[in-house]
Amino acid sequence: MVSVQKLRVHHCFVRWTVLNSPALPPWQPEEWGQPINQEDEILAILALSLFCFDGMDILDVPMTQRHREDALMLWLVFAHLLGVDDKLIPRSLAEAEDLLHIIGARQFRASEHGTDLVREILGIVQGVLPPELKPIPVAMFRYLMDRHFTQLLKVPPVVPPRAVTNVVDFFVDNPELEHLLTGHFLRSLVEGFRDAPDRHGERTPFEIPSGMRFSFLHDAAE
Repeated sequence: MVSVQKLRVHHCFVRWTVLNSPALPPWQPEEWGQPINQEDEILAILALSLFCFDGMDILDVPMTQRHREDALMLWLVFAHLLGVDDKLIPRSLAEAEDLLHIIGARQFRASEHGTDLVREILGIVQGVLPPELKPIPVAMFRYLMDRHFTQLLKVPPVVPPRAVTNVVDFFVDNPELEHLLTGHFLRSLVEGFRDAPDRHGERTPFEIPSGMRFSFLHDAAE
């Protein structure tokens, strides 16, 4: 609940800033609606949940219909706590998919801000990885995202050296070694986040939850 309250306060601050700050261009509510409005919030909730299911399918991670409905329900409870009107909250997975399609058809557009955000995210992840793993985030973006979105967001192409491609093919053909590579990647990623400095050059607080710590360290070490 505390996290939800913090997020709602943050949304209020952003709304006030967008509407009142003289440093920003005048907001046009007649054309754009209110900043961080109800539609924006439910769209974010549906995208974070349903697109995740799509990624699981691409990665061949088994998810039953019950798994999907249960996971979606958790996100919809979060939407309710976030203040989304109950009239906008779908009552089933099918309704959620329909609502995402309806809102997305009107809202998903190419924008410089979206492109900048994607490049910023890629830069953050690549910045904590060793050189040999830096091509992986872009490759995963392109592998997991629908081509329509990679084009809208101008996700950069990934053209790994042939040597890297050969190494990846080798590991794919050898599952045990692939597991070792995955563990190395996860450990490098988490250690990078742990040691990455913030904008002031200080170490950013980062900790693996105690309930996940043994599992992560055990899996990464195998």
